[in-house]
Amino acid sequence: MRNEKNELISLTLDDSMFLKGFAILLVLFHHLFYKQYGLYDDFTVGGFNVVQSVSYQCTFCISVFAFLTAYGLTSQLKDRKWSVVSFYVKRLVKLYMNYWLVFLIFVPIGVFVFNRSLSSVYGDYVSLKLFADFFALLNMVGLYGYNVTWWYISAVVVLYLCFPLFYRLAKIRLWLVLLVALVVFSIHHSNTFTVRMLIPAFSLGIVLNMRPLPMRGNAVLWLVLLVLAFVSRFFIKGYTYPILYDSLLAVLTIVFFKHLSVPKIVHRAFSFVGKHSMNIFLTHTFIYLYWFRDYIYMSRCPLVIFLFLLFSCLLVSIILNKVKEVSGYDRLVENLLRRTENR
Repeated sequence: MRNEKNELISLTLDDSMFLKGFAILLVLFHHLFYKQYGLYDDFTVGGFNVVQSVSYQCTFCISVFAFLTAYGLTSQLKDRKWSVVSFYVKRLVKLYMNYWLVFLIFVPIGVFVFNRSLSSVYGDYVSLKLFADFFALLNMVGLYGYNVTWWYISAVVVLYLCFPLFYRLAKIRLWLVLLVALVVFSIHHSNTFTVRMLIPAFSLGIVLNMRPLPMRGNAVLWLVLLVLAFVSRFFIKGYTYPILYDSLLAVLTIVFFKHLSVPKIVHRAFSFVGKHSMNIFLTHTFIYLYWFRDYIYMSRCPLVIFLFLLFSCLLVSIILNKVKEVSGYDRLVENLLRRTENR
């Protein structure tokens, strides 16, 4: 994915898969180690618990996904005629069909096999909250669902709903998108926090697709800038500025990899993980936190823990994909998407 002539940066589908693979690895690293709980052996340098401190700063991985989502949507639609209704139907069908399959498999297993009851998670109004969680709406009212990391699905639903407006504004003036994103970002409320985390990177994904910036230099230069930005994030306090830093880190990460010559075997490995990134995201919390925490952390070695979770998630994802294929679930999704295209 190297940009040989230092031309304007543009991302292909292959680039996106590679970057998703990198980003989901950061998600696993962040979730495994950002809290200690005495489950793994860390080491200290200059007063910092290195593994924990680095993992805590890896939240920018979510901004990478938000950027890639907006960039990909813009690439798909900017040279086509499309309606808002068909956009909503197609995107939500694709999102929900992936989410629902995992929900319908993993929630019952959690309840009946691992004794994580619905009442222990939802408290009161169990049926209402389960219904809202099924449609990824629970986090929109400031609550977490059966899987705490599924807040991201709620945020993506909101971003999908916002995209047509952002896209239309970008067609008029690019700065209008950034202005609206800034307004949304400025709304401080517990129910808007997850969307606020993603809106800067999401808006940049649209803007930088429509008007790519010339990213001169080489991989070393962009690596230095990326490292400086990442290190400086350690010293940023509060919530607002780290979120903005996450968007900066996401863009710098993408530009760095765009200038980097990646060996084919490494590229294939990251892309392979990227193709499984949605399944990994939807299922990894069950594996490392709710069901098999003692086994995942058994070695106490961060590298072994990380690899154990990664291989476990990949195995689960491969099985899920096989279930989709054998059961006809993939054909069902394809038929639904084909119908949306004919609308």
